[in-house]
Amino acid sequence: MNSRIISLVVLALAIGLFFSFTKPTWAAVQQLLEVQSNNKEAMDAVRQFATQKQDLESKKGSIDPEALKKLNDMLPSSVDNVKNILMIDDLGKKAGLRISNLDAVTRAESAASARAQSGTAPDSIDLSVTAEGTYASFSTFLESLERSQTLFDVRDVSVKGSNNGIYQYSLKIRFYWLR
Repeated sequence: MNSRIISLVVLALAIGLFFSFTKPTWAAVQQLLEVQSNNKEAMDAVRQFATQKQDLESKKGSIDPEALKKLNDMLPSSVDNVKNILMIDDLGKKAGLRISNLDAVTRAESAASARAQSGTAPDSIDLSVTAEGTYASFSTFLESLERSQTLFDVRDVSVKGSNNGIYQYSLKIRFYWLR
């Protein structure tokens, strides 16, 4: 009988030890194993990213620096509204146009939805431009915009005629940049 009591006490101690120490410790070990697995996956992703980054940097290094400069001038990595407005104003003056109004125009479609539809499209902004001058000066202005290193998109051109050969032009010019 004494041995039965001792066996029951030892069994009760073993069960108590299992629930009070072994089971919580085993759960903590399982959590640590899961975290370790997640960390391994993250490290693999970091290694893959580093490899891709090195590949892209080596490809970028093989591109002519002058070509990269021209590409950055055409499609800059950030917006510089003032620079672009001054450039348009300067091109108008050189062509003989009198630019009287330059305003940024908000478009109905959001840039985010346009990017979502087309993948990785660059951002853009529209400028509303009003100018006065002869047709020849307007044509020279458009040719200057076409030849500029910055990517401009001329949209919505309207012309108001006159009897003296000086016309009033209204147009929207869109320019782009990368995010």
